[in-house]
Amino acid sequence: MVEIKSPPCEWKQITHFPLDTILDTFEIPNWQRVLSEVHKGTICKAILTNDFYDNAIQVYKIQNGKQKYGVCNGQHRLMALWHLNQEFGVKEYEIVLQIFDNNPARDVFVRFNLGKGMSLGDITKAIDDGTIHFFNHLRDNYNHKATKTGTSFTNLLHAIKFAKDKTPRPLHKSTVRHFIMGISTSDMTYIKKFTRCINEVSEYVPQSFTYRAPIFRALFRVGYDNEHLTDKKFKDIIKAVIESPKAKQLIKLPNGTEIISFVYQYITNKLCDRIGIPVNKPEVIAYTTRPGDKNG
Repeated sequence: MVEIKSPPCEWKQITHFPLDTILDTFEIPNWQRVLSEVHKGTICKAILTNDFYDNAIQVYKIQNGKQKYGVCNGQHRLMALWHLNQEFGVKEYEIVLQIFDNNPARDVFVRFNLGKGMSLGDITKAIDDGTIHFFNHLRDNYNHKATKTGTSFTNLLHAIKFAKDKTPRPLHKSTVRHFIMGISTSDMTYIKKFTRCINEVSEYVPQSFTYRAPIFRALFRVGYDNEHLTDKKFKDIIKAVIESPKAKQLIKLPNGTEIISFVYQYITNKLCDRIGIPVNKPEVIAYTTRPGDKNG
């Protein structure tokens, strides 16, 4: 039977921690979320009214660094205390440090913050420590957040999930690392082909039709399900989808993530026949077609 236990850590209670040493003691790593002034302000108010009950900070020891600890979880608490020291003259406060080894620091951050509104982009940024093949080989075309030069890893990961398990339901945040580690060499080969083809047909522009979730993810699955497609034929399909009035009509339907499946069904059952490129048709059309609609 597998032994169930909490991750190894050390606890350190500091009854009178000098708040003017916060920046000299703690380092906020760049994979943390952007600091929320609203959240920081809420903590400041709770501390000033003696109504703050979460004074534990999750940290890891820094080797050969200026500061002593890196912060896994607790940057808002620390920055609130720093603000109170600088603006209100609060000199000390009791804190408790939960000290982990350096290796799980990013995972500690993710686990503590999953229920706090973290986006998938926050999670991919947090776990991207420079050792993960998926990020290292694709960061020229994708970013943790959509930018002016590329769509997000989030969009790509949802597309991969749709291709693999055939459901448009989004990737669950708690499974991101496990899912990425399951992306195979052959998957990576296809991802590079897909990225090359879609970029050659429609260079990335923020908010462009091609990179909207239903279009991007449906096209990804079409290529994934049809290994026989040459680059030329796949690019012909991409171009036909971009120019299709029906595709533009489908993404306006109020059906949530189901629209991704609708676009996929339209491409495989109707559009590819129209342009003379045979593809697999694993799903029948599930969306409603208006009488007389020649676009399917």
